[in-house]
Formats: sequence, structure tokens, C-alpha cells
Amino acid sequence: MEKFNFSNEGFQNLQKYSYQKTDQSLEIEVKSISENFIKWITEKFILSDEQLFFLHSQNPKMIRFLAAQTQIAVGNRLPITLIKPATKPQSQQLDSKLIRPESNFTTIFHGNGKMEISGSLIIYIFYSTKNYPDFKSNASQKYNQQYLNQLF
Repeated sequence: MEKFNFSNEGFQNLQKYSYQKTDQSLEIEVKSISENFIKWITEKFILSDEQLFFLHSQNPKMIRFLAAQTQIAVGNRLPITLIKPATKPQSQQLDSKLIRPESNFTTIFHGNGKMEISGSLIIYIFYSTKNYPDFKSNASQKYNQQYLNQLF
């Protein structure tokens, strides 16, 4: 299978390819996400050495969380959007890369045992600055929103 660019366009192309699979084939894909998310990412996307190093250096809890969110989206053929800069910004003030997944999954359980899941997953990847190291602070959120607005 071909690898896709690690960009929103690449994510969209992967979804077009994967979401056409039969339910059984898609379930195998979901299982591979669950069993080894890093391996799944590296098999599906073209990554630079720097991106591979970053991925392998992440907290296992974060990897499990991203895997769980991705499993829900892929397993239910829900949209996934990746929002990130095309290239790493060159700035003396940048000091860390941040990943912020946002999902709005909703589940309806029917009396007959069936369920419906709707929603989407957006994965933001961006860089924080030394001036605003705490992502949760109002100043940091304001800076990061301005940064995202500049990208798009």
C-alpha cells in the first residue's frame, strides 16, 4: 500500500482509501491501530526522521489516547482532520511541539442492541513559545489561536 503525506490532504486520502473497505477489512485496520499505533502511523504516512524521533519519544499515555480517538473515528468512518503547519516554523522563541486532539463523538444506544456513533476528530499540531509555555493559560491560548489563524 502506498504511504500518504503527513498532512491534512494525506489524512483525507487515507480516509478515502480506508473508508471504502468492507466492515471486516476496516475492523482489521482498527485492530492494528489498537495494537501498535506508532507502527500504524509509520506504515500509513511518510514521516521525516525528526517526526519519527518525536513520535517515538512521546508519553505512552498520549499515544494510547491518540490511538483510542483514532480507533473510534476510523472504526466508524468518521472524519479526521489534521491541522498543522506545512513546515516547522523557524523561530528562536519556539520551545516545544504540542499535539491537541479534539473530538466530539456522540453515541446513541438503541434498545435492539445497535448503536450509532457520530462526530469527528481534529488533531492540532503546533508549537508553543518560551513566552507562553502553559498551553492552558489564557495568554497561551490567545497566542496559539493567533498562530493557528496565521497558518490558515
